[in-house]
Amino acid sequence: MRTLRLVLAIAVLMSAAAAQSADPGKAQLIPNSHKYSDNGFHSVNGRSGSAVLQARALRGKNGYTKLELTSGSANKLPAGNIAKVQYKLLNRGVAVQTLNWKPVSASSQFTQDLTGLQHNQQMQIQANITGIDRNRTDVVTITASAKDRPYLKISDLGPTGGMVNTPISISATVHEVNGDLGAHADCVLYVDGGEADRVHDIWVDAGGTVGCQTTHTFPTAGAHQLAMRLENISPTDWDSSSDSGQNLAFAAASSAVSDKVATATINIVLPPPPPPVIVPVPTVTLMSYSAAASDATYSPQTDLAQMFDDSGNLIYDYSSTQGKTGWQQSAQMSFWRGAPAAFPLIAATFVEKDDGAVVAGSSLANIVPDTTSYSSDYNYSGCLDSSSRSVACDANAASEYTQSRVMRVVSGFIYHFSTSMDHNRASGAVTGKLSGDVTRTSGDVTYLSQGFLCPSPFGDLSGICSGDPSPPDYYVWNGPDDGTTNTFGGARVPFGSSHQLEMSLQFQQGGSFYASGTMQLQPYNTMLNDGFTSATGKRGSVSFSFVQ
Repeated sequence: MRTLRLVLAIAVLMSAAAAQSADPGKAQLIPNSHKYSDNGFHSVNGRSGSAVLQARALRGKNGYTKLELTSGSANKLPAGNIAKVQYKLLNRGVAVQTLNWKPVSASSQFTQDLTGLQHNQQMQIQANITGIDRNRTDVVTITASAKDRPYLKISDLGPTGGMVNTPISISATVHEVNGDLGAHADCVLYVDGGEADRVHDIWVDAGGTVGCQTTHTFPTAGAHQLAMRLENISPTDWDSSSDSGQNLAFAAASSAVSDKVATATINIVLPPPPPPVIVPVPTVTLMSYSAAASDATYSPQTDLAQMFDDSGNLIYDYSSTQGKTGWQQSAQMSFWRGAPAAFPLIAATFVEKDDGAVVAGSSLANIVPDTTSYSSDYNYSGCLDSSSRSVACDANAASEYTQSRVMRVVSGFIYHFSTSMDHNRASGAVTGKLSGDVTRTSGDVTYLSQGFLCPSPFGDLSGICSGDPSPPDYYVWNGPDDGTTNTFGGARVPFGSSHQLEMSLQFQQGGSFYASGTMQLQPYNTMLNDGFTSATGKRGSVSFSFVQ
């Protein structure tokens, strides 16, 4: 009776999904060069005559603030020369410290390290600029404030399970914690210590959250070590703000465990023996799976900031809140089964539950690989001889095969499905395998790696793959689909004591498949490496694999 109820429940979900419009999930791919948002701090500008001065002051965890000045004109930046700089530290509009600098050599750019500045503390900068207005020195005065450098944190690397010789999507979440300034970086996937895939030049807006989606095919079963690292961070990250700290390829120098790398172990299994033939009457085939979910809330701490002059007199005193507020959330499920299936995918339904109540989900209907305009999809077929060598599909061929892959994005959920089907002409046996994953990241956008977008030579969108050794990278929006605008992030869903993820699939050839995993959520509380922000939340994971 329980099996019958399961079949009927899945049939209802499938019917609802199939009623939707055909193949709705072809997301718009946007080049990484186009920022999805840029709401953070921008340099302060001042002008005198034709001369322009641009300034910013960025604080790092090491206590240093780097003042950066650039001179130019309204039509060209940088240009001219900064001949002299006067710096006044302000306390409620009153100068409490004055310093004068004269650059050693003529240049349109000037930098100076400062100490003791607090977040948002103001300063007045006056610069003498030559070489812009003929026979004249322009004096430009501006007021700037000290801002925190961007602080990128990567987490939630997964999945923790998958099947051998099938493409597996591996994702992580990146959050900018400090909230003043956005940053560029690379998301780099390492498998067993070697680089396996990379997303180039992602952009994370100030206070923003994004996803990084990569892919890898494991040729051998067993446990493999995963790491996703943030590299080539620009501007220099809060946690490594020395002059040489531009590349955080590995752990930050000040931290034993870096927020710039997320690690996990993935267990790759062999597929169990597949059913020898496709049963003509639809049945439900259970799938192996790996599932994880997490929720985090960021909270600041209050600190007392004081500044003294050389004589020990208190010249600056105020209580400040250090660290940032915010949240991030993710849910991910990978599934696989050594059973034949082939597109079209009639219906796919993903459901996310918390303490038994549905809190999120989405559906797909009538999905076929689009190899003409969607680079991540492929669909190819051919024939093999008795030694598994590719041959012409004539009377001498021993078997026929079809391999397919699709990627779709619906309502903030990223889906990935891969199928293969082999038909032995002599015995009539049909074998194959199915794998896939679905990811929900409540961030602004998800960046896709070149390996994810160009999975094989059979899928090609002109200008993305095409044999280009350095094709551009792309992202997709995570927000709800409204047909006209892009909404930042997804809704935050409840995280109680248990979380359940369910995946239901129905193929035209291969029947129906189902996976459901319930995880017990565990609370956690940790301090981020900025030294000021605490992260509290809940997370859990669960996996199941058929015995080989």
